Amino acid sequence: IGMIPAYAMTTADGLIVTEGATADNYNLKVEWPADGKPTLTMKDATINNNNYGSGLVKHSIRISGTADFVIQVKGTNVINGSLTGDTGSADYVRPNGIYATNTGTLTIQGDSTKDSLWINNNNGHCIRKEYNAFTVEKAFLKISTNNTSANPQYGILLVYVSTGRESMSNLTIRN
Repeated sequence: IGMIPAYAMTTADGLIVTEGATADNYNLKVEWPADGKPTLTMKDATINNNNYGSGLVKHSIRISGTADFVIQVKGTNVINGSLTGDTGSADYVRPNGIYATNTGTLTIQGDSTKDSLWINNNNGHCIRKEYNAFTVEKAFLKISTNNTSANPQYGILLVYVSTGRESMSNLTIRN
């Protein structure tokens, strides 16, 4: 059984709201077709995620579970993230642009290189993918991180997490 699509809009301030979002008018769509992979479609979306203070970890996009997951980009999409205050000492304490702990493959894809995702993140990784593979297909991906803490932050961090089985994280880029 598939999931009925859910729609949302992004405001001029980069906040996510469901009011006014429809199948014809949306910036974000989440769906899980019965015969396909769970998918987040970003259509000319801008997400501003500013975390102020300590103890509040809010990743702009958080993906978990066992399935492969697709982020479909259409047009120009932007994720801006920033953390001020106590940044903590562990990676999981800092907000990430995309934080994926799904054991399947994470794919960011577009229909052409005109479809783009720009991730700007201060004091957090732009993309942190644990387990298995991360793939970019037919999309322009721009990442920028500005680290003002003592701990290193990366544009893309692929993490091998031991689960008692042989697997490695890998990165694939296809045009």
